[in-house]
Order: sequence, then structure tokens, then C-alpha cells
Amino acid sequence: MEPDRGARDPRGASGQVSPHPRAPREEAASGAITACVPPHRTRFAIGPVGRETIAPVTAFIRGRVPEDVERCVDLWISALRHRDGHVDEAPVSERTREVFGGGLIRFAITDGPVLNGFAVTVPRTDETAVLERIAVRPSLAGQGIGRALLLDAITSSREGGYSALELAVRRGNPAVLLYESLDFRRASEPIAHPLGGEPMITYRLGL
Repeated sequence: MEPDRGARDPRGASGQVSPHPRAPREEAASGAITACVPPHRTRFAIGPVGRETIAPVTAFIRGRVPEDVERCVDLWISALRHRDGHVDEAPVSERTREVFGGGLIRFAITDGPVLNGFAVTVPRTDETAVLERIAVRPSLAGQGIGRALLLDAITSSREGGYSALELAVRRGNPAVLLYESLDFRRASEPIAHPLGGEPMITYRLGL
């Protein structure tokens, strides 16, 4: 998903990624800002018979760490290339970096020897949170990582006091089935994407 957002400086005045004022947070020993919800393991059902699996979700909002952002940019490009076959890499990369430039409600990753997936949730208004990015390494698709990240974004937004979570998805994206399974409902007509391709449709979940 990649809704249009204005360019923002990812460093802020202090040179750090800034958490949104309403985002739960605590001061780590290092002085970095980290999410109050600790790294955890999320249980969820997958498959037609409800087989359960566990995916680790490590979540953090912390001071500016360029390599974390760049790993997410690289994974986003990889996921889009796998889906679409071609990506206009420079503008897509820049738009993704801009997502980290304002207040963050949640920045969650599933990590291992390589980054397996990530999700970034930001405030739109005092009442509405937006899942700006969610991506899973293509070779790990279908293993429940995306669902775990989505559930984490829902929980974080609800605990942050937001009454709704929105996301935008390209028309025809099969991920809509996952969103609808968690009660997201279509909330807009298709809107043209600034970089072309299939138009975007907003989905909304009441919290």
C-alpha cells in the first residue's frame, strides 16, 4: 500500500525519527525512544482448518537509525518488484523514506538473519491511524507474517486511543482478502496513484 503523502524530513529537529505525541513510549537506557509494548510473539490462525503458527514481531520506535529505514525501503522495493515485475525505484524509495519523517504510532518488524517483514503506522488525525506500509519478504509469503504485522498495527492503534485504522491498497491486490477477514471495509472509490498503475482504494476498520 502506498497512499500519497507530502515530503517530510525523516530526522526532525533533533535528527531523530519522532514518535507521535499520543504513541505509547518509554525512554530506553540508551536514550532511544522505544515502544512500550515489548517484543512479543503473536499467535494467529492460518489456513482453512485454523492451523496455528507463531511469528515473532519485534516492534520499536527509536532514534534515527538509517540502516533500519534503508532495510525497509529495500524490502518494499523487493515486494513491489515481485508483485508488479517492474518498479520505478528512485521515486518509490523516496516516498517510502518520507513515511518515517513524521510522528509514528508503531514501527514493527519481523526480523531474523534478514528483515522478513515490516509495518509502519502513523497518525492521520487525532482519531484515525493509517497503516502506511506493510510488506513481507516474497519468499516468506503465505506464512502468516503479514497477518501478524497487521494484527500488531490494529492493537497498537487501539491502545494508542485511535477509533479507526485505515489503509490504502491497489485495486485487484489479493491482500484485500486478508484485510476483509479482519473486518476492514471499503471506504472510498478508486483514486489514481501519483506514480501510475492500478488506482488505490481505502479500507477502514473501526477500533
